[in-house]
Parts: sequence; C-alpha cells; structure tokens
Amino acid sequence: MTMLTGKSRFQRQIEKLENSKGKENHELVLKFRKELNLETPEEMVSATSLLCVCSAINMFLTHHLRTKLSLHPKWTTQSTFDEEGPALVAWLRPHLMVMNSNELAFDKRVPIIGLIMDASDGGPELRGLIENMFKNADLKRMADNFPEETKQGINVMTALYKSLCVQSSMDSDPEGLLNFFLELRLLFFRNWDISNGGVFS
Repeated sequence: MTMLTGKSRFQRQIEKLENSKGKENHELVLKFRKELNLETPEEMVSATSLLCVCSAINMFLTHHLRTKLSLHPKWTTQSTFDEEGPALVAWLRPHLMVMNSNELAFDKRVPIIGLIMDASDGGPELRGLIENMFKNADLKRMADNFPEETKQGINVMTALYKSLCVQSSMDSDPEGLLNFFLELRLLFFRNWDISNGGVFS
C-alpha cells in the first residue's frame, strides 16, 4: 500500500486496466456500434464489458504462454504472469457479471468477440506479438498454434476465477468464466475435450 494513494499495488493494477483497456474497449464499441447492430444503451454497456472480458482473456493467456516458451528469460515471464494474472482475473469479474446481466443474443456476441479474439485475417504476426512483452496475442491463433499451452492457461484462469469468487463477498457465479469459455469453444476450439470437472484437455 502506498502512502500517496492509500491503495495497494493490486488495486492500482485493476484501476489501470479499467482506465486503459476499459476506455479503449468503450471507444471500440462506439466506433463499430452500427456494424455490430447495437441498438440500445444496455447493449452497448454489455458489449463493452464483453470486450473487456475478451481483452483480459487474451492478456492472461498471452502472459501464460510466454512462461511456457523460451523466447524470454523464465524469471521475467513467470514474474510478469504471477503479478498480472490475478489482477486480470479480478478486473474481468465485474465485467463478466455486467455482460451476463445485460445479456446479448449469441448472434450479436460473435462479431463483438471476433473484434479482438480473432486476428487471423490480416492481423500482426503472432510470433512478434508473443515476443513483444508489451503486446498481446488473440485467442484464436493461440489456440490454433499452441493448443496445449492455451488449454493449460484456460484451466489456470478458470481455477483462479473460481477461487476469487469463493473468497470474495461479492456475489458472483464461480462457474461464470468457465461457462464463457464453453461459449468460446463453439467458435475457436470446438474439437477440444472437457472433463466433467470443467478442465480442458
């Protein structure tokens, strides 16, 4: 906790994510609202939260993937993941709750998700995104090119989310993130197996 703000580093990380990625995703929704057929303020709020959830997933899985590859020193990638991962999950949680409370129809969710989770057509080169510690890759290409590492990352993220929900006083569904990954499975990794306990394999 700092003397100047009275906030922990963890709290400041979450606020930074909201002030940067949250704002960026809101602007993305405003830019593409007509193309995405978003008609009401509630749909726009839900779409913004959906993009924030997708952003957090991309960032978490990119950090996790770096710990499994040899592109950077292990101590660098692991420490970054250990520091950023819990903050990303905590930032994601209220957005997941908003997204579900103002639920968009699945056909409206798909193009919104595709904005930042599928850069396979004309997006930056995947290896370059992974090598650059300040960039993040997209879920589809991570799942296509590094399926085992991505499965592991998803399992770690859903377990961390469940733990956060159980320990917190905020009322949220511990299975909420897993349920969203099951939705993403229909789009990006339909052939992956999943156990009764919700573990991808």
